[in-house]
Order: sequence, then C-alpha cells, then structure tokens
Amino acid sequence: ATVTPSGSFAPTGNVEFTFYTNGSCTGDGAAFCTVALDGSNPGIALPCNVTVWLGACTYAFQASWTGDTNYTGDTSECEYFTVSQGTSTVTTTLHSGASADDGETPTVVAVGGSVDLGTVMHDLATVTPSGSFAPTGNVEFTFYTNGSCTGDGAAFCTVALDGSNPGIAHPSNDTGSLAAGNYAFQASWAGDDNYTGDTSECEYFTVSQGTSTVTTTLHQGTSTGETTPIVVAVGGSVDLGTVMHDLATVTPSGSFAPTGDVDFTFYENNACTGDGTAYGSVALVAGVAHPSNSTVALAAGAYSFKASWAGDDNYTGNTSECEPFTVDKAQLTLTTAVHN
Repeated sequence: ATVTPSGSFAPTGNVEFTFYTNGSCTGDGAAFCTVALDGSNPGIALPCNVTVWLGACTYAFQASWTGDTNYTGDTSECEYFTVSQGTSTVTTTLHSGASADDGETPTVVAVGGSVDLGTVMHDLATVTPSGSFAPTGNVEFTFYTNGSCTGDGAAFCTVALDGSNPGIAHPSNDTGSLAAGNYAFQASWAGDDNYTGDTSECEYFTVSQGTSTVTTTLHQGTSTGETTPIVVAVGGSVDLGTVMHDLATVTPSGSFAPTGDVDFTFYENNACTGDGTAYGSVALVAGVAHPSNSTVALAAGAYSFKASWAGDDNYTGNTSECEPFTVDKAQLTLTTAVHN
C-alpha cells in the first residue's frame, strides 16, 4: 500500500490489509496483516502476507490507514481480481472382464485392440487437471455399439471421482457378454469450480468372431416320419436299395447360438470329389440342421455326404469332413431245374 499525504511530512503508523472472497469488498473480509509505513513520503507499507493457493473465483484486497497526528486516514478503493479456471484432460482405460474381478492387476485392453467373443468389458477414467487442486464431481461413461462413438450411445453410469489428483473414476458399468462387432467407450467430466470439463477420445475396440466346427451324422431311411433314427457310421455299409439322409451339427466356440442355414452336398463317390449334388439348405435350430434331402433307393456303390456352414456375425464358417458310406451288392441265389 502507498499512503500519499497532502503535505511534506512523511505519514507514520500502520496500514491494515483486508482480504475478501468476492470482488466488491463487501461482507466480512479477513484481516490479512498490519504493516508499518516505511517513513518515506509517500509512505510504503510492504510486504504483506501471501495468500494460500487460490481456487478459481473472484477476490479482492483493501488497505486502510487510520491517519496520524498530521493527516487524516483513508481507505483504498476495492482492488479486485479473478483467478481463472484451469483446464483438464480426461483419458480412459479399457478393462477386460467384470469390474468385480479386477483385483490389483486388471486386464487392460489397448485402444483399437480386440477381445474374444463373449468378453465382458468395463472402463476407467482419469481426470488430469492443470493445477494442484484435486478435481471433484462425477464422470459420465457412455457405451457405443460402433467404433466411432457416433449416434446415441447408452449411458453407462455416473461415477464419483476419488478425490486424488489426478482423479480416478472407476468402474463404469459392466457390459454383457459381447457379440462380435465394433464397440467403444467415452467418458465425460463437466468440470468443477476450479477446472473446465473435458471429454475423452473415443476408446474403441473389436470383439472378434469365434470359430465353429461342423460335424455330420448319417441316417438310414427317409427323413419323413423319422422317430428313432438309424445311425450309420462313417465308412459303414448299408443294404442295396437303402435310402439315406444327413444331419449336421454346428458347434461354436462361444455361447451365442449359431444362426443361418447349412448346405448339404451328396457325392456319388466316397471322397467328396468332383461336382456333388446340392442336397438341401436347412436352417439351424439349436445348432442342428436336419434333415437333408433324402436320397432315392441307392444302387450298389460308394457315396458320401458333406455339410457346409458359411458362418454368421459371431462365428466363422466351417465344412464337415467327408462322410463316406457304401451300398453293398445284393447276394444272388442261383437255382437250377432239370428238364427231361
């Protein structure tokens, strides 16, 4: 503070400083220090106390001198200033598995990485502020069924920051077991009194397709009216004139049921070579496609079936092993008659 008197005598005594947490010097300010004038003219009162680290807000100082034997006192104008908000950066970390199973060593998935079909995922957000005050409030997580964080995502919970600096919000909600496809998380913090908010980068990842295995089971007889199937072993033989059909089972690597149709092919050899005959495209029901078309009554010879599934959104396709069987020749009985 500087005390400038109207005369040539140096002002004496002390200046009292008051600090306000507003910009108008109203209400009860805090007595900040009393400092003796330095004996010069104009008189200087310096230094005063130092404030603590100030949060974002408007503040003010005011100085008052009561006067001395030569001069009447005076109070300074309100000396206001603003501490601006700092900034923040929100980053996220993908975790594989249910949040309850994280423990001390969570399984971290890199942004743009891939996980197995049926994986459960959740997210963690870190708010890094530009200043020393810990960020406060909540982080909002959003989950998207695409890899670009576009469209209407699903609100995936609001999690309070933990009071540290940087601040941690963990965990978000867990996803369900995820089907194959592209997904993403994004976290947003609205800010608080000290910092402006921020939204994380889009944190995308891929759930890979699983695999499948197609196996087949040969059935003897027509499929119409079949109650208890007669199963023929691969490489087995049946009697001349037998009618045959096939059943296919698609066994996937994950918990999602396979969908779509199985294509059956019938070959007039035991190696599934050459151009076979399309023998029906049959929809899967609980992983089973049955029945294929039925053959006609078969002549003696070697035959085979094969089944192929193209896959679906969750699984890559597969083709069964060749399923050969043989139709036996009939036994001829020769009889003779003697004529006179």
